[in-house]
Amino acid sequence: RTALLCHEYLHKKFAPSCFDLSKRIEHDPLPMALKTAGIKYEREVLESLEAAGIRVTQIHDFLADSRKMEETQKALAMPDIDAIYGSLFVSETRISKPDLLVLIGLDEFGNRQWRPVDIKSHSAFKENKSNVLTVTDLPGISPENGTQVSGTLVEKDAYQLAHYVRHMQELGLCD
Repeated sequence: RTALLCHEYLHKKFAPSCFDLSKRIEHDPLPMALKTAGIKYEREVLESLEAAGIRVTQIHDFLADSRKMEETQKALAMPDIDAIYGSLFVSETRISKPDLLVLIGLDEFGNRQWRPVDIKSHSAFKENKSNVLTVTDLPGISPENGTQVSGTLVEKDAYQLAHYVRHMQELGLCD
């Protein structure tokens, strides 16, 4: 993505003799540390869900994407689970990998309805006196079961969830 957006980067990469690149950071430990912290936090969230009695099935990250899609389809039909961790959806227009899918009930036709959750190890919303968010505990994800708090969603997190919801709506998994 950087190469597509930054022409200077492209020029420096493909014409390095014109630039002093000796001070460029080759191995930055920070991104790996952040990724490791996020993975650890996701594990802790899963453990707390299971401790709360939420029945979670996991689709393993080491599987090939085609297998992840198959496992996601199987898990969506499993009657004895409340949540799916590590799902993958691919359609002609979108790819979605929500961290968690939570079963919220059935639609008027009896089809199971899901909501995507993106687990964040950073503060997912900032305090803001002019906006109100609804926070719910699982499995009661409905806003009627929630508590209202002041806050503002981080915009990129909201876009990510909106992408997942729209994709799931296209697939008939979310109303």
